Amino acid sequence: MSFLRGVVEEVNKARTNPSSYADKVEGMKAHFQGKILRLPNSKVGIKTHEGADAYEECAKFLRSAESLEAMVPSKGLTKIANELLEVVQKDVSQIGSVDMNAIIDKYGSFTGSFNRVMECGGSTPEQVVINLLVSDGDKSRGQRDGLFTKSLKRIGVASGKHDDYGTATVIIFCTKFENSVDSDDTENYGGESTPTSAPKVEPEKPKAEPQPQPQPQPQPQPQPRTQTGASLPTLTEKIVQPKPVIKQPPPETTVTDENVVKVDRAERIVVDGGKKKKKITLTKHYKDGHTEKEVKFESL
Repeated sequence: MSFLRGVVEEVNKARTNPSSYADKVEGMKAHFQGKILRLPNSKVGIKTHEGADAYEECAKFLRSAESLEAMVPSKGLTKIANELLEVVQKDVSQIGSVDMNAIIDKYGSFTGSFNRVMECGGSTPEQVVINLLVSDGDKSRGQRDGLFTKSLKRIGVASGKHDDYGTATVIIFCTKFENSVDSDDTENYGGESTPTSAPKVEPEKPKAEPQPQPQPQPQPQPQPRTQTGASLPTLTEKIVQPKPVIKQPPPETTVTDENVVKVDRAERIVVDGGKKKKKITLTKHYKDGHTEKEVKFESL
């Protein structure tokens, strides 16, 4: 099984049977020494912010979470994830400044909800998903919310080397994706069973007279990174970065939500499946300063 397929399967295991996945998360508590996590077959420890308490809190959440349907891999979302991965590999802090609308438009369009999550440090699919679920150091647990948004149906994954963390993984979710590049949007994720950055575990050689080894120090291993500080915006169910409108915008759309101060509307004609459709983009401006983007299609 490829690493990317493994990530998809771990995400779906957590979504479809969260109470069972809670046992995996809670089992990690046995590998803590204070706030240092020492994983089996690892020669270094990982210094966490919250220690075993975060894993216990995550297990409690999973045991009470609603079971959701599994998500289906998408070629278009995978291509979007790969573009974001290239940014993460160069500079993790730049992920928040990416123009998501421009990247999405290169491969198609989405309807409904759209989310993205990032994880650095997990060398196995299970570690990646557990790190996202626990979201150590992020009290809002934004990454976990991304995995457990009920309306999400499609998924795309990209993973590769990272100079500081060893491995970086980006996951894209949405409700529905219309692929404008590939006639078939189904993704299979074939290839190697592990990412090129995953560490190889050599079999232990027998020793005639085993000698006690010094306790490994935690400092050499960077802390796994999910959503921390301003490196990744808090997840919402809509893209929050408005795409600049080149054409003269039509008259302002009527505002019905008292928290919305203005709605910008942009229209353009697109071709989908050989048929012309009107693509309507609504950008809502809220009182608290944030924006949300909604995309609709109308048949002509």
